[in-house]
Amino acid sequence: MELTGRTLGHYRICEEISRGGMGVVYRATDTRLNRDVALKVLPDDLTTDADRRWRFLSEAQAASSLEHPHIAVIHEADEVDGVAYFAMELIRGEKLSDLIARQRPTAARALELGAEIAAGLARAHDKGIVHRDLKPANVMVTDDGHAKIIDFGIAKLIEASAIAGAHTRTSHDTAVGVVLGTMTYMSPEQARGETVDHRSDIFSFGIVLHEMLAGQSPFKGKTIIETASAILYQPTPRLPALGPDVVAEASQDIQRIVDKCLAKDAADRYQGMKDVVVDLRAARRRLETSTQPAIAADSRPRVPAWALLAAALVVLAVTAGFLLTQQPW
Repeated sequence: MELTGRTLGHYRICEEISRGGMGVVYRATDTRLNRDVALKVLPDDLTTDADRRWRFLSEAQAASSLEHPHIAVIHEADEVDGVAYFAMELIRGEKLSDLIARQRPTAARALELGAEIAAGLARAHDKGIVHRDLKPANVMVTDDGHAKIIDFGIAKLIEASAIAGAHTRTSHDTAVGVVLGTMTYMSPEQARGETVDHRSDIFSFGIVLHEMLAGQSPFKGKTIIETASAILYQPTPRLPALGPDVVAEASQDIQRIVDKCLAKDAADRYQGMKDVVVDLRAARRRLETSTQPAIAADSRPRVPAWALLAAALVVLAVTAGFLLTQQPW
């Protein structure tokens, strides 16, 4: 169904922005409040799928309960004439995936964006929400340079009172075994179709962080099966050189964070995103401290050799004059 130019509820649809497996996103105008919004609409071929429709509306329900600077704001969810949609803030910027493809961020920039993404996930986990499809395409980088998580399309609410031990389960068809999410960014337990909790997001975050630092995903095969095998069994590859100003100690700090996020066993990972935020910020401070002396030294004004020679001659002349005045005549 082509919706550009049409009105859905009190939203006038202007243009298509993007589309994916869980919906089509349009830029629209809220005619009541006279503001631009991003309107996510379930595509035609999924309107008869009750499970997809339920998950789509669950996305709005889950995300609308989150208020955080690094999570996209959900304004409203509704269904009009059989078309399910929700309206969220229109984020002006680009997807993190496009930013990485255009130019790999510096180590300092990757740590800055990583800390913002981690802080957003920490808030979601505090509210009992697991994203389950975190990837660079589901993170927007605003025009003023900040990260915002979008698309809680397959998130499921878990009991807020049992965050530490609660689990969500991937959806399975008894004949096929459908696993929700994007394989390249899945945790081992998610790839196996096992129960998952917030630590699955921590693994996915580790992949995103590695991709920002290395320019490519750490686990990627030519086929879905090869990718799943790499996630399950392949050791985490070492990060490449992070730049001439990044000292070995800072690189080791960053590598430790990535390795701990990407531990195959969930029990060996960080147990909460707040700890990831703390370590990322500490690593960034160490990175800045370790590069500061070199930057300061390079920024000192250079004195030409001729000026040094002239100053020496002046000192010599003054000294000679003083000595001559001290001679007995």
